[in-house]
Amino acid sequence: MGKRWVIALVASAIILAGCALERPSDSGQAAGSPARFALPESDVSYIAYYVVDENGVQTLKTVWRSKDRLRMRHDFSGQGSLDLFFTEGRAYSCFESGQAECFDITSTAHEGLNTAFLLAPDVSQAQPAEAVKIGSTQGKCYTLQLSPGSERKFCLAERGVLAYDEYSAGNEKHVEYATRIVYGEPDPSVFALPANVKEQPS
Repeated sequence: MGKRWVIALVASAIILAGCALERPSDSGQAAGSPARFALPESDVSYIAYYVVDENGVQTLKTVWRSKDRLRMRHDFSGQGSLDLFFTEGRAYSCFESGQAECFDITSTAHEGLNTAFLLAPDVSQAQPAEAVKIGSTQGKCYTLQLSPGSERKFCLAERGVLAYDEYSAGNEKHVEYATRIVYGEPDPSVFALPANVKEQPS
């Protein structure tokens, strides 16, 4: 396996590890039907820029959100980037280092991905915490019990966009915070895959 796939798989593991902390929600998938991964539709469109810290290792993350479409991009300091696309009921992973390669990961996402770790969690299950200053607005913060001894703390900016997120998975600590949020419809081209879709590598 080449170095780029090691990077891509490690990045996927980081993303999916957090997602596995809670049970996947029921998507209404009928047994034997083709896998789909449809996100709940958002009433706010935006581009958000984050710094992500995984046990002291920092990467940059960009999120594009429009209705039921989502793109998350992780940049790995000159070693390439990993994009997750969720569009038209499908999920894709694209790794780029010199040239892009894209894979359909819909079945994997449908089986093990929790949308609460892709989007802002449901605050109805969380406890309110202190308000914080986020840009020119007051952000609302919450804590959410994930399991005995494991807690997630998150803060929402204006219009409910995730601005801060902190949780642990085993000995791994994840912290991310928004550096800039731009409201408005992203250019539709950002949801286009940068390469033809291939079968997942064995």
